[in-house]
Amino acid sequence: MPGPLSRWLARGRALPWARLYFYGMWIYRKGRAAHGSLSATERSELGRLLKKSRGQRRNLTRGELERLRGLVGQALAAARKA
Repeated sequence: MPGPLSRWLARGRALPWARLYFYGMWIYRKGRAAHGSLSATERSELGRLLKKSRGQRRNLTRGELERLRGLVGQALAAARKA
């Protein structure tokens, strides 16, 4: 059963920034299944985007925010299956 984050991502709706940031940090630091589902390049990019944001949405461009959303969604989908 998909969780609330998966439903938001699937619908393409605006995701609350704090939730996106929290899940991104969780994936980057602790989510082994999620983390392992990303390629080395994607993991590096996720870390770069999280560091660049410094927890503030306005520190990312619209394209970077969309890329972060995509990486988080991809990793969460894999973590939910594991």
